[in-house]
Amino acid sequence: MTPFMSEKKNAYGDFRFSLYAVVNHVGTIDTGHYTAYVRHQKDTWVKCDDHVITMASLKQVLDSEG
Repeated sequence: MTPFMSEKKNAYGDFRFSLYAVVNHVGTIDTGHYTAYVRHQKDTWVKCDDHVITMASLKQVLDSEG
C-alpha cells in the first residue's frame, strides 16, 4: 500500500484513510456471490447487489461480512 499512501501523518503518527467501498463475497473459493457497499456522497452509502442498488447505513457497511 505504501506507493498509494500520503506522506502526511495525523497527530498520532498514524496514516489516515477514507473508506469509500467494501466488497463482500459469500460462497466458496470456486463459486459464490459478490456484493459491494459504496460511499455515494459524504454520509450516503449504497449497497450494490447485481442490478439492485439500495440505500445503506454506515452501520450496515461496518457490520457487513463476507
